[in-house]
Amino acid sequence: LQLILKYTPKDEEEMFDIMNLIEERLLGSNSSVIMTCASVFLHLTQNLPTVHKQVFDRLKDPLLTLMSANTCIETSYVILCHIKLLVQREPRVFQKNHRDFYCRYNEPSYVKCVKMDILTEIACDANWADVVAELAAYAGDVNNSVGRLAIASMCRVALKIDTAARVVLDHYLEFMSLDVEHVRGKTLACMKDFLRKYRDIKLTKPFLDAIVTSFQETSFEDEESRGALIWVLGEFGEHIEDSPYLIEGMIEDFNSLAPMLRTEILTSSVKLFFKRAPEMQPILGHIMNQAINDFSHADVHDRALLYYRLLRTDKKAAQAIVCGEKDIVQSFIEYNDSDTNDKLFEEFNTVSIVYAMPSSHFIRGASFSESDEDEEEESEEDEESDEEEAGLLQGAASTPTSAKPTSAGPLKLHDDPNIEPPEFQKKWGQLTTSETLQLRFKSIPSLEKFEEHLEEFNIFTMAEGKQGGTTKVYLYGQPAENENAHFLIELLIQATATGQATIRSDDKRLKEFVAVFKKAISGYCTS
Repeated sequence: LQLILKYTPKDEEEMFDIMNLIEERLLGSNSSVIMTCASVFLHLTQNLPTVHKQVFDRLKDPLLTLMSANTCIETSYVILCHIKLLVQREPRVFQKNHRDFYCRYNEPSYVKCVKMDILTEIACDANWADVVAELAAYAGDVNNSVGRLAIASMCRVALKIDTAARVVLDHYLEFMSLDVEHVRGKTLACMKDFLRKYRDIKLTKPFLDAIVTSFQETSFEDEESRGALIWVLGEFGEHIEDSPYLIEGMIEDFNSLAPMLRTEILTSSVKLFFKRAPEMQPILGHIMNQAINDFSHADVHDRALLYYRLLRTDKKAAQAIVCGEKDIVQSFIEYNDSDTNDKLFEEFNTVSIVYAMPSSHFIRGASFSESDEDEEEESEEDEESDEEEAGLLQGAASTPTSAKPTSAGPLKLHDDPNIEPPEFQKKWGQLTTSETLQLRFKSIPSLEKFEEHLEEFNIFTMAEGKQGGTTKVYLYGQPAENENAHFLIELLIQATATGQATIRSDDKRLKEFVAVFKKAISGYCTS
């Protein structure tokens, strides 16, 4: 079967002959054989869209049987990951079988999570009510991560199917009344996306009132939910009576808040100023004063200066820019990563499907071939030959380039490096020598503790911020023996606990610094 994957049929008739020959293998119980057959079917029909869709229908029953009949939970999980990939391309195939993906109480959390992802993908006009009701039941799961994903999945269903919006909102109102912090927090965070599409105040007013009541009873603690609350106050503050005073209560320790929250408070305050100027003017003045005079985070400082100069120059232009009419959001790009899915289909029946990323993201030199190996062996032999010749010439007259440089000892980093944000930005744009690391975190790290840990290795933070579901952290270090050189890092942390670090430097010991950085983050990463 693996050999067939390397074979290209002469014509369609030969392709169908091959498929008919191996089709009976789909009736067996060997998961390895069935998955390899599925790979063959998908590979042979990839350029025939009509037949390709029929293959999805043919694979449905064998995969569902494997998933439910297998006694090994790890094997079932792998099958579910492959089904998840299939429904992202052809959700209609499994829409009538949505009940097969309901979670059992004794299943591991990772199985429940992938089942909820599948339910979200296959939700349609015919089954959304069942799917939403099932997801709502998981919101109270003993595992907090399962409960949060269930709430987020309900939001995705509502964003995809308009008729589900009212029912999902009713469930969210129930969640906001619960005395469970992570449920209320995640509900509020999801409503931020919900309100970007459904802006009808008649529909959303009950939820806005519930937010205020819930916040007055027990404040939200995590950054995601607090950021969502601040956004709601800025966008819908004219419909929330106490919105200016809620913001005022958050700015007592403004400079100690996370940069993401400071930026959100700043933007929402400016929006609310144009809607309720008399109440917001003293509050906005206090926020501007603190943000402009604080240089600890460039994004917050620069954003405050931008708003201040806009307000001084032309208030009407500032209002048009900050409070301009927005298009209704129909879909979110995080949920439509078709390019990655196309790459994953090329690696069907491999560990890439379980990791949900192409092998190039977690295997160095994933396209390594036998010819590459031969070339590498030849180059190593040539290097050894060159070294022998150089050894024979020791002590003889030679050009400076013929001498092998001596090691300068292990890399030591300065414990008090000096670089200002403008210089960092300028250097980052000019440097071309770089290394890129693909990372998988054990869990999304607390930025404060993570940055404190890096400082123990003399790696310091220049700036941090959040853009969509991606957290960006800019870090830097400086070799102790060369105060004119720097090591600059752009670290991207995704909501899926995966990440990428790009490291640039004008010092030739870049690889040694990469080794130091890997050691520094090893306790937070699995690979």
